[in-house]
Amino acid sequence: MASPFSTITIPNNVSIIPVDTRGNSLKVLYLPTASTNQGRFLLFKDYYGTADKSSFTVSTTGTDLIDDYNCLLSFSNAFGSVSLLADGASAWRTIGMYDGLATPAAPSSGLDLNTIAGLIVWSDATSYKSAQTLTSWINKATSTTYSTTCSGTVVMNTLNSLPVVRFTTSAKWRVSPDLNMNAYTMFFVGRQRGGSNGRVLNSLNNHLYGYWNGGKQRLYTDGDPSILGGPGSDTVWDMFSHSRATSAPYTYNWNGTSIYSGSSSTGNNMNGLTINDGAYGEQSDCDAAEIVLYNVVLSTVNIQKIEGYLAWKWGLQANLPSGHPYKSASP
Repeated sequence: MASPFSTITIPNNVSIIPVDTRGNSLKVLYLPTASTNQGRFLLFKDYYGTADKSSFTVSTTGTDLIDDYNCLLSFSNAFGSVSLLADGASAWRTIGMYDGLATPAAPSSGLDLNTIAGLIVWSDATSYKSAQTLTSWINKATSTTYSTTCSGTVVMNTLNSLPVVRFTTSAKWRVSPDLNMNAYTMFFVGRQRGGSNGRVLNSLNNHLYGYWNGGKQRLYTDGDPSILGGPGSDTVWDMFSHSRATSAPYTYNWNGTSIYSGSSSTGNNMNGLTINDGAYGEQSDCDAAEIVLYNVVLSTVNIQKIEGYLAWKWGLQANLPSGHPYKSASP
């Protein structure tokens, strides 16, 4: 039988864990490290809990191999809560929460963007669990040959209590090797921070996305489209999506609302994708929470699904328009 504890490291050869949650306000279970977790099923059973004491936390610190076969199932006679700490890896599937009376239900664990075909870049600031200066930004896209160099700094507890990556005008982010794409869909969650308010996302040819010249809601792709008016720069957090194929229609949504679209666009490809890099200068002091890029033009259904995921994750759901399919609930 388990003893009262504040923290415990689960041995590599254990899959069923009786949990005594009495007496300690901090109750953390530390999973085994590295590849020992591949394909494991862990069962947690709270033998002693009452509704106000049966909460505990599972920490993934040190876990560097998480696959689609890992599951967490928790039972409690008087259930409080189980939390998965986002401090090591995020792909655990919580498949059961049971209080002895109610029907078990699986809580949402967020949208895996890899399930939507065409993902090549997924820079997510929640990949980092401590403040640090980066040399690269982890790419969470699983079917890609691209990486991202980055010299921004991770700043913790910034947007919706989550980390972001901060850029001065000398800090950069860049997809490597440089892209050359005739179709794409991109998503960005971030902001300018005052100071220098030039471009944020831009290509190596004259394409800029979101921000330019002291303003936002801008879009320019070699002159077609050329949307260079709009609101002035501020420090408000923004989410935008943009899709385009060469010599073909484009879409441009700001906080889930379509602000521009067109039936045609330039015949030039996207050549590279960067923050604060490229031939045109015009850098910004800015923050980036999440940058997502697909090498296809996504359907409206999938664009809205990703917008909903991003908005709810980063606490921006109030900005979604009333008619958005994920205004009231995350995907």
